Amino acid sequence: MRAIIKSSVNPKVKQAISLHQRKNRETEGLFLAEGVRLVEMAAASGWEIVHGFYTMEAAKDERGAALLAELEKQCMMYEVPLPLFSRISDTQTPQGIMLVMKIQENPVDTESLFRRKQPLLLILDGVQDPGNAGTILRTADAAGLDGVILMEGSVDAFSAKTVRASMGSIFHVPVISHVTNEDLMNAIEEWGIPLFAADVDDTAKPYFRQDFREAAAIIFGNEANGISGELLAVSKKLYIPMQGHAESLNVAVSASVIAYEALRQRSM
Repeated sequence: MRAIIKSSVNPKVKQAISLHQRKNRETEGLFLAEGVRLVEMAAASGWEIVHGFYTMEAAKDERGAALLAELEKQCMMYEVPLPLFSRISDTQTPQGIMLVMKIQENPVDTESLFRRKQPLLLILDGVQDPGNAGTILRTADAAGLDGVILMEGSVDAFSAKTVRASMGSIFHVPVISHVTNEDLMNAIEEWGIPLFAADVDDTAKPYFRQDFREAAAIIFGNEANGISGELLAVSKKLYIPMQGHAESLNVAVSASVIAYEALRQRSM
């Protein structure tokens, strides 16, 4: 079904704009998925769509028209003028289609992730950049990892920028947020999962010398401050050897390098 909204004070428009703030996303359990490709993946994901917005310009496009026809089967779609859509959007060049979606109640928790057979997990400790977090989710999906854990103080997995950077992988990779150090360490101890930290000290060894065919949870830290001392103290250290003059690798690149080494080992 379709309808038209023209007013910026419409409650649905005001709600969508409010979802740019994390506190509102968490309070309402809703987030935004914007852009043709991301909306296509959202429509196919099975996640609940509350409603959507589109522009006349998007509806005239062949791909957009086909997508709207599919979305109408799942939810109410509201046509809005382009200036109003631009107010709802947080992108510089909006593609004219967006969904308001429910944050899916994740069917997993830290213990059920660790309970899986030889689980391979990525843990983000204080990672703040949404582009890095989304890229790590995309990598975890592509490499077939079991899940991503976001420690307290990390970026919101459902911010618009994180969702876009994940390129739809947010719909496929189990993500657990707001995990405390205590909860993580209790789960590790209970399930006997080795914890590794991407960090350099005298005890660190090259990542390719670690056997990732067994269970492993690998922590990547804040871009500026690294991994918390409490987690470092209970982790084995891994590092990525570098040549040249670069001091470090981007956290998303580091996660990708190690994730694909694990995939290589597990594919042998």
